[in-house]
Amino acid sequence: LPAVCGRVCHHPCEANCRAGEEEEGEPISIRALKRFVTDHARNYRVQRATKEERRKRKEKVAIVGSGPCGLSAAHSLVQMGYQVTVFEALPVAGGMLAVGIPSYRLPKDLLHQDIEAIKDEGVEILTGVSLGKDISLDGLLKEYEAVLLALGAHKSLKLGIPGEDAEGVLHSLSFLKAVNLGEEVKIGPKVGVIGGGNSAVDAARVAIRLPGVDSVSILYRRTRAEMPAFPEEVEAALEEGVDIQFLTAPTEVLTRGQDGRLEGVECIRMELGEPDESGRRRPVPIPGSEFVQELDTLIVAISEQPEIPFPFRDPKTEIKIRLSKWNTIEVDPETLATDQEGVFAGGDVVTGPNTVIDAIAAGKVAARSIDRWMRGLPLRRYRSRRERPPVRIDRARAISKKIPSRSVRPEMPHLPIEERKGFKEVELGLTEEMAVREARRCLRCDCGKCSSSTVGPTQILELLRKLSRGEGEEEDLHLLRVLSSGLEETLPLPNGKGVAEVLSRSLSSGEYEEHVEEKRCAKCSCEGLTTYRIIPERCTMCGECKEVCPKGAIFGEEYIPYLADNAPYTIDPEKCTKCGLCLPVCAEGAIELASPISSVRRR
Repeated sequence: LPAVCGRVCHHPCEANCRAGEEEEGEPISIRALKRFVTDHARNYRVQRATKEERRKRKEKVAIVGSGPCGLSAAHSLVQMGYQVTVFEALPVAGGMLAVGIPSYRLPKDLLHQDIEAIKDEGVEILTGVSLGKDISLDGLLKEYEAVLLALGAHKSLKLGIPGEDAEGVLHSLSFLKAVNLGEEVKIGPKVGVIGGGNSAVDAARVAIRLPGVDSVSILYRRTRAEMPAFPEEVEAALEEGVDIQFLTAPTEVLTRGQDGRLEGVECIRMELGEPDESGRRRPVPIPGSEFVQELDTLIVAISEQPEIPFPFRDPKTEIKIRLSKWNTIEVDPETLATDQEGVFAGGDVVTGPNTVIDAIAAGKVAARSIDRWMRGLPLRRYRSRRERPPVRIDRARAISKKIPSRSVRPEMPHLPIEERKGFKEVELGLTEEMAVREARRCLRCDCGKCSSSTVGPTQILELLRKLSRGEGEEEDLHLLRVLSSGLEETLPLPNGKGVAEVLSRSLSSGEYEEHVEEKRCAKCSCEGLTTYRIIPERCTMCGECKEVCPKGAIFGEEYIPYLADNAPYTIDPEKCTKCGLCLPVCAEGAIELASPISSVRRR
């Protein structure tokens, strides 16, 4: 889902970007850069990589829900060789991506392209099929070996105040769904929205774009600092003319006596008291501050919860799926397995309303668990992954000398306010010049927070390849020194220490400088420089490396206690692309980077 992630990701990586820690520095615009790459590839019609032949498995997996969790799991499972069918209750695929996010944030044609790419991998998606109506969990378990429930959270919560069932009161998800599906929506000139999350802001920004709407107000019981909505979305709403009334809470929906239709909302002013269980200061009503907000339409957007089919709550059913008091499905938090054999659940149906990225991540976790279930392996890993400290590289600097790391990040180009009358995409994306300049601000520090710790080792391999081909520059040598200084912390011992020591010796010997000056390897000893091998004595057959290898270059079976023929894993050098993804996941340091230039024997 590259187009999706490049637009609606909440980019937590940027909060940990080292460039933002510099004095007067700002974090790299990581999401914007990812969007630029995907847009650039699409605009220039870059062909997707040819699908590699993968071993087909006979087992079938059913996924209920085609939102970000379901699509992510389907993509991962089909790449593992499983036959995957996705069932979607809505008339279109995409779940909340399709009906909950407005087109000005996520254009539907781009979402469609992302979904088509997943279907091209071999995933079958059936729309208009509802669990509990058209299909049953019992029926799926008879036809499929495993089932993933990725139902999302599509039920809006009520305010719990008098009069909220009056005509003219809508719920945000129903409203957004109708607009996204092109259905007719009856809405008056004065619109109010209750809530402070992304759903509330989306509803307000959609409403103000509709014909016949004169004003839109968001009523939120806390201050702007406590709003859970993304700050950039709040700012965009204000720019587009949405009025936000902070420290305001509704107490009653007022209706006209003769027809019972909404005519306004009685509200009360609030002040912030002590923090509640969420950590935010609790809003406290101010006596005597009541007032009436005249409205023609009220949209309730305070939160959502999953809408679970009735059979799950039937005490006579044999389905062993537990539900929480919030109507979410209870699972093992590590494996996402339910109490029902062969049934897994992930995404908002487990966590409640959450981010798109968290749902995508849950889909990947569920896919790995389903794969282990199919292969008869313990769902919990035999050997848990060790925690590794984040890398701190004090000497890191910007790659380009012309662009200091403390320079400001570019401002995302936006559609002019006067042109935001319809649903054209508001964020226009970085220009090529802006993207290149922003990318050059990256410190390449491999912080261990914003990305996995594969970045440093992978970059080192690329730099060594450049040196061995005689293409290295002085700047490459500097970067190699910076990255090698953090390897001991980046890689699990003893890998990090060993590789760092060898690199340090080679760097101090002046041998790499010779490669830069002479533009060749004077000793003719660089072929095979950057290869990997697995040290048999250290390999515990945990399966972590095999799982992350994108080329299927690692062979072996996961360790099973009491099995006599357990054997260490091996790497096929013909298939291995030296991407480095296997290095940081090996907790025992059993994957070895081949010795750098000075230790390779002369041919």
